[in-house]
Amino acid sequence: MSDIPAWVAQVVRCPRTGTPLIPKGEWWYSTSEPQWRYPVREGIPLLLSHEAEAVEEG
Repeated sequence: MSDIPAWVAQVVRCPRTGTPLIPKGEWWYSTSEPQWRYPVREGIPLLLSHEAEAVEEG
């Protein structure tokens, strides 16, 4: 996981859905359905709609 302070993880939201995000490895995942994920580059989560990738179930 990136070195993001815990308080940041508590306040960031998915720009597409407004739901909380969960950091996992080099991605931040939305808690919505359908689920979206956002990349982390150089320790910075890129929370931009055009950076989002849909998470396929399965």
